[in-house]
Amino acid sequence: MSQPHQTFPIRYHGNTFMVDPNLLRKSSRRFSEAFNSNNLNFAPDGTALLFNSNLSGMNLTFTARNVDNFLKLCQNLPTDVQDSEMKEICIIAKMFQADSIFQTGLSFVQGSIDPSFSVPDFSQTCLSLENSNEHSQNYGEFDLLDNFTQPVNSNSSNFNASNTNFNASNTNFSASNQNLKPRNINSASTNSMGGNIHHVENFDDLEFDDDSESSSDKKESQTKTNTNPINNNDDENDENQNVEIPQNIVIPIVYDIRADKSVMKCNKYVMRRNGKVLLSAKKKSGLIVISRGPDVHLSIKSGHVCRIVQQPLYNEINVEGQKIILKYVRCSNSGAISFRVSFNHEGTQLFWNPKYPKVNPKTGQFSLKLSGAHKHVPVPSRRNAVLINSEGRTTYIVRKMAENFFEAECHPDVDPIIVFALALSSIVGPSIDYSLHS
Repeated sequence: MSQPHQTFPIRYHGNTFMVDPNLLRKSSRRFSEAFNSNNLNFAPDGTALLFNSNLSGMNLTFTARNVDNFLKLCQNLPTDVQDSEMKEICIIAKMFQADSIFQTGLSFVQGSIDPSFSVPDFSQTCLSLENSNEHSQNYGEFDLLDNFTQPVNSNSSNFNASNTNFNASNTNFSASNQNLKPRNINSASTNSMGGNIHHVENFDDLEFDDDSESSSDKKESQTKTNTNPINNNDDENDENQNVEIPQNIVIPIVYDIRADKSVMKCNKYVMRRNGKVLLSAKKKSGLIVISRGPDVHLSIKSGHVCRIVQQPLYNEINVEGQKIILKYVRCSNSGAISFRVSFNHEGTQLFWNPKYPKVNPKTGQFSLKLSGAHKHVPVPSRRNAVLINSEGRTTYIVRKMAENFFEAECHPDVDPIIVFALALSSIVGPSIDYSLHS
């Protein structure tokens, strides 16, 4: 395929994006209208189109990255669009009336992220003529922080941060294991269970330094390819090693989770910390409810602090005013089942993705490090899972320690209710057989 002739500028908040006008005219009806009506084939040097995102009384602000990726999509160029950015890409596509990109993106978002997502029609055009003098006058108004503004529709959750190869002419999406860094973290807070929280000055996405897999000499856990149990087999001395931890490192905490499974009654789950019962949950059919303390009743809705509704291949988690979508995924290399999730933490949207098992060169089987910062050695289980942030650092571990006994290891800042909800989603698993949809 020939390279596009990127000779025409589109400007947005001080950023200039060079595009191939012929390709943009084919992809975007709004661009074609603006280009033709202003006879821009014969425009003098310095003439550009200004992208205005403040339409229909909606003061929307997009990241320069998303505008750039959208324009690349219009030109069939490679992009690094994140799943978490797809809603914003859809809105931009709707403004540009880039119908093919919008429909493909909308189908992906509704099918994989948010079934209720929709974008209104914009009667106004988003493109206007701008000459070089106007550009130089407006350039000083550009706020550098605009590159890090929150996504549009900030009241709704953005869910997955996997890298996505998105092609306007191809409805197939393939995700790899990446996610976004948070835009800001408050310096102090109190968690929902009470008590002050210790913060470090420069942590990313509530990560913790649980291990390093760079050394091939370390023994690693094993994932057997036939049944996908994920295990961790560290050296026996690991638990007894005294490791000096720098003062600026936050130590992750471990929650104990016990399952009481009964044939005649609803399954009950209890989460403890240092022997104290923090939360309890019950599951009936496709519903899981969580209450504080040792008692939980499905019928007493006033006592519920969280409700998990199981849908085919994803869970809707409703907790403290936010709706979290947890999506189950099959790791493409090993076939193991894990999940990815995004949730709001003190005003910042966090994106956690599954850590994919890797082949252990010593055993030839898939491996996943599960011992965490506390070096707890689990037993093999299909429900073991590790989540990571944008730097590939561990943010969350759920592991099976014994029959009906699990642990969740996480940064202490994370709301214990969310920690429990994620663990339950992993322990219970998807509502239907994932193999039918792989």
